[in-house]
Amino acid sequence: MTTQPARPIRLRFENLSKSYPATVRAGRNATGNLVLKDIELDVFEGEFLVIVGPSGCGKSTLLDLAAGLSLPTGGRMVLDGRTVTKPGPERSVVFQNYALFPWKTVFDNIAFALAAAGVPRRTQYERVRRVLALVGLEDAADRYPHQLSGGMKQRVAIARSLSVEPEVLLMDEPFGALDAQTREDLQVELRRLWRRNNMTIIFITHDIDEALSLGQRVAVMGRAPGRVVDVVQLPFQPDAAVDEIRTHPEYGELRRYIRAVLSHPDAATQAAV
Repeated sequence: MTTQPARPIRLRFENLSKSYPATVRAGRNATGNLVLKDIELDVFEGEFLVIVGPSGCGKSTLLDLAAGLSLPTGGRMVLDGRTVTKPGPERSVVFQNYALFPWKTVFDNIAFALAAAGVPRRTQYERVRRVLALVGLEDAADRYPHQLSGGMKQRVAIARSLSVEPEVLLMDEPFGALDAQTREDLQVELRRLWRRNNMTIIFITHDIDEALSLGQRVAVMGRAPGRVVDVVQLPFQPDAAVDEIRTHPEYGELRRYIRAVLSHPDAATQAAV
């Protein structure tokens, strides 16, 4: 169920594995905790790739490796032909917990990210105003996080990530803690931003409907140690609305297929990526 897009490869996971040292409690002969095993996956330029899998399968660990926040114990992570060994300004991460400074205003939370990225102070104001307009928060610049709803906080987190003008946006279940209506609103907003900015996005979720509503392809992971068991090319148009996607004739079949792969990963055919 996979077709390779005819686009340049932006990110590549090459035979990637990740394990953590065994604890003292585990005993002298313990081999450690293998979290990811032999991940082979390409992410194309300008692609919206969603990674879906059960809790504990290593999705967040995979995103940390892509961000350079962690290093693999086997294989390598490649960005534009170069091995990733540390974080870089071309990659930005949006976490589930917003990670906003409570004592800073919305404006200052975003400006802090720009200052850390070395953006000159004289250009920070314009950049902050522009990204706040992108996410519809122009009027919230002077508010503090405690004065915002959960959906607004996540918009600030997205705006902060966009402010540094990344080539790759990495999103770790960013809408997981939100109510259903806010979640759908932000899904619509994120698709709009992706189409407008032509970014490469890797989005982590355990929700099949969210994966189908957002992505161009869906990489399905099996249980720990996590591995990619299939990559599904979706038939939906990039400019399709979420409602259009969910009423598409193939939506139900794709949803059943991905659920079946998650339930019985060994029965899936490994996609060539």
